[in-house]
Amino acid sequence: MENKKKKKDRENRKIIFLLVIFLLLVSVAIIIKFYPQVIPFDQKEIMMYLTVGNYTGIDLNVSALAFGTVVKSSTVKREIAIANSGNNTIRASLSVSGDLSGWTKLSENNFAILSNQNKNITISITVPEDAEFGKYSGRLKISFTR
Repeated sequence: MENKKKKKDRENRKIIFLLVIFLLLVSVAIIIKFYPQVIPFDQKEIMMYLTVGNYTGIDLNVSALAFGTVVKSSTVKREIAIANSGNNTIRASLSVSGDLSGWTKLSENNFAILSNQNKNITISITVPEDAEFGKYSGRLKISFTR
């Protein structure tokens, strides 16, 4: 009787061991499949500048997103083109940080760009009525995943 119980216990341990191995293999397969889609393979950061003043002025800086001098309660827009020159579809996610984050709206976010195509995104900043005169800055971060 004791031998039957020991034999049954060994069989149960084998089944549990095989089940654990199976679950580990499934977990590894899922990680391998989805890891490249979650972790960005490239990131770009673009500085953003805006001055709140009592007149409107244009800034033609091409090394950053410069919105110039803007009066309170007004909206300014800049457009950027994001290009995919690769052979595979990629996904782009945008975020804004810094002084301008609460004032900024993006025309689109978390989108796919097909191979050899461009996507134009409009960045709009609306200056609140209660904003203080002065210089403000932020960063536009673009993360690319597959």
